[in-house]
Amino acid sequence: PRFRTHHDGKRGQASPSSYPSRHAARAAGARTYLGYLSPHRLADYQWMEEQVTFSRLYMAGHVQSDINAGSMLGDMIGQYVLVSRGHMPVPS
Repeated sequence: PRFRTHHDGKRGQASPSSYPSRHAARAAGARTYLGYLSPHRLADYQWMEEQVTFSRLYMAGHVQSDINAGSMLGDMIGQYVLVSRGHMPVPS
């Protein structure tokens, strides 16, 4: 059984579906986690995240809202890992 309708996209046509970018989530999570542990390298991690997210837009893999949602999700996951591993106090 299929759980959702299959969408066949044509070249140059916008996709009818939207979802958070996994690439953006991973990049943001890494930036959050590594930037907290090595604050002197935060600018490097931010640059790397920007390169990943730009590539997703440039290659038309996602739209800006997918990137924003993925980045927000990655930030939350990065903070969760920091808190759950005892590196960061629980935010209030």
